[in-house]
Amino acid sequence: MKLPNKLHDENLDYRFDFARRMDAGDTIISASASLATGDVVIGAVGHTDTAVTFWLSGGTSGTVCEVLVEAVTTGGRTFAEPAIVQVVG
Repeated sequence: MKLPNKLHDENLDYRFDFARRMDAGDTIISASASLATGDVVIGAVGHTDTAVTFWLSGGTSGTVCEVLVEAVTTGGRTFAEPAIVQVVG
């Protein structure tokens, strides 16, 4: 998923909602975000029953960064979603 551009000095939160991909009654029990490419800093990662929120800060202007967001559910499923953000300014 392409995220809006991020200024290098911003500290922003992003939310991925997995509800449409989950079965009824399934809930997220753990979540993670890891840097695949680029130089943004991943801060806190949290989750609700159906969504994952993560924070990004820093990064070098002109860099395109990829973050892999993963959610594990009580039903034994693991959902993974790549997030692409370009650092500007």
